[in-house]
Amino acid sequence: MITETQYYPRGKHPNSRKGGFKKGNKYYLLSKGMLGKKHSEESKLKISLNSKGEKSYIRTKEHKEKMSEIKMGKKNPFYSKKHSEESRKNMSEAHTGEKNWNWQGGVERISKYRAKKFNVGGYFTHKQWETLKKKYGYMCLCCKRVEPEIKLTVDHIVPLNIWDNWAKENKPNYEGNDIKNIQPLCLSCNKKKNHETTDYRMLLGVLTVN
Repeated sequence: MITETQYYPRGKHPNSRKGGFKKGNKYYLLSKGMLGKKHSEESKLKISLNSKGEKSYIRTKEHKEKMSEIKMGKKNPFYSKKHSEESRKNMSEAHTGEKNWNWQGGVERISKYRAKKFNVGGYFTHKQWETLKKKYGYMCLCCKRVEPEIKLTVDHIVPLNIWDNWAKENKPNYEGNDIKNIQPLCLSCNKKKNHETTDYRMLLGVLTVN
């Protein structure tokens, strides 16, 4: 008979990502977990203390050393083994670009964050940014060097921190973080430009950005 004191098999706890049991499984009755139930005040306190690293569960120095020794040297399952070149390549590709857990849209995310910081409207996509770079031959509009010699970065022609005052005087038909206010510059030129409003497209005689 299954009792509430029994442990769930590894990876089969209802709160785990692999959790859940089919009807008929001997652990099915326990798989509903806390559904319809509530933690007692004592239980809540223990959970709170545990998450804060207090007395509910403390790893002693001896325990840490023992856990460390378990997978040291020949005890480690990967001992004396090496990843093949193909394996390394696959692992690299598995965490590149959109597959990376930190990927949130690349330049879109960064630019959107900065615009929000300065309370400036507008938005452009990664596709628009790639189209803009292609339009200028992947060239920095300031120093005229091209990728891959340099890495192009997003430059707001009118910096976001002065956009509000500039917009009140000039009344543009677009917002500060729109693609119309973006030009591709290498990191070095971008830093040198700093808070200036230099439009390098004008120096090239190209003002219209689709």
